[in-house]
Amino acid sequence: MEKLAELLTTKYLGRHSELLQSCPSTNNLAKERFAELEHGALIYTTNQFAGKGRNGKAWENSAGDMLAMTLTLHNIAPQQMAALTLCTGLAVASALGEEAQIKWPNDVILGGGKLCGILCEGRISSVAVGIGVNLKQSAEQFKQNGIPHATSLLIQRGCEPKAEHICANILNAFEPLLEAYLQGGFAAIKKSYKARCITLGREVRVVYKSTELQGTAVYVNDDGTLLVATGDGAMLRIDSGEASVRGVYGYAF
Repeated sequence: MEKLAELLTTKYLGRHSELLQSCPSTNNLAKERFAELEHGALIYTTNQFAGKGRNGKAWENSAGDMLAMTLTLHNIAPQQMAALTLCTGLAVASALGEEAQIKWPNDVILGGGKLCGILCEGRISSVAVGIGVNLKQSAEQFKQNGIPHATSLLIQRGCEPKAEHICANILNAFEPLLEAYLQGGFAAIKKSYKARCITLGREVRVVYKSTELQGTAVYVNDDGTLLVATGDGAMLRIDSGEASVRGVYGYAF
């Protein structure tokens, strides 16, 4: 098994890394250790048993099925946190090949199914950037767990992926995008993001609290918010932290 360090081309992302045999939540562990973890430090495992997704939803897998990784970033300004999750989604999609797409804001889609979830959690100026990539689950596993829209690299590519290679590819793709984002904001990476965003130009349902609206996703702003045109001519500006966007004809579509 190759060591992660031998696969990296980064200057700092993942250069300090900890591979855990198991972990309840890499995000929670990183947040507990913000004070001691350096900028770019990585905690990762293929056996996370108490992870969580957006809005606190449980995200669990059998040992070896999923890569759970969390990067610690420091000195992140409040205005930089908002679209950091979109930057992370772009990095993962870029690492996984030309066919990987993004469902706004940050779900990575492969073959029409959700392959990766991302959760960024901040505390003052530090952020735990959590990334969960489905590696080896079967379609039956996803169906039994009530998430038939999910997929894995094994399903999509027919061979078992190596966690270290996937992790290194993500880190290598992430570092230049992160630097561009921190220096120039989301506008600096927006063109690349839009090229992979499967949501744009499609009919979507916007769920905000108890209200549901339908419209067409038309644009991603320089701050990462999504513009949705409704049937009555209104233009809604959607923040990823306030609303959920789903395709009318399925999870992504």
